[in-house]
Amino acid sequence: MSDPRATLPRMQSEQARQLRRERKRLKREEKRRSFRPPPTDASVTLQALAPMGETLLEYARPLISGLLLADHGPEELKAMLAFASLFWNAVLEEEEVDEAVPILARKLVGKLQMPLTEAFRLSEALALRRVQLFGHDPRIVSNVEVSRDGDRLRVTARSTVLAEDAGRLRAGGGPVTR
Repeated sequence: MSDPRATLPRMQSEQARQLRRERKRLKREEKRRSFRPPPTDASVTLQALAPMGETLLEYARPLISGLLLADHGPEELKAMLAFASLFWNAVLEEEEVDEAVPILARKLVGKLQMPLTEAFRLSEALALRRVQLFGHDPRIVSNVEVSRDGDRLRVTARSTVLAEDAGRLRAGGGPVTR
């Protein structure tokens, strides 16, 4: 028996045990809640955006059409989209374009063995494309995957929103400015 002296009737000891269990469960639940990030209103805004894979593919269209062969495979497309994500993540505002273009052009020259003048032209075009067509999108690309889906290529990209950008989204609901 759980109560050797029988000071409590059997039903009372069962109730005490259930009460302790309930208190422990509530403590565990409270602990779990403290580890979760607080809910944000930014998720509502972000749900209106197209999936990151589609957005990145549209953004990289000039790079893909200019540098990839028509019969490219998933590996080539993945490499090109990963490269395009560098440009995507580098620029969010028009003021950042002048600063980012030389850095991005050097990456093009180094990775793709492209002539410097062409690299500058393409870097500037991609940076301006990011600001003008996708400036409202605060997401940062963190991972790109490309796979075959029958005779098509499927693009999946993971993205995140920096805390400072999420806060601005909640506050203003407009384009994110840094």
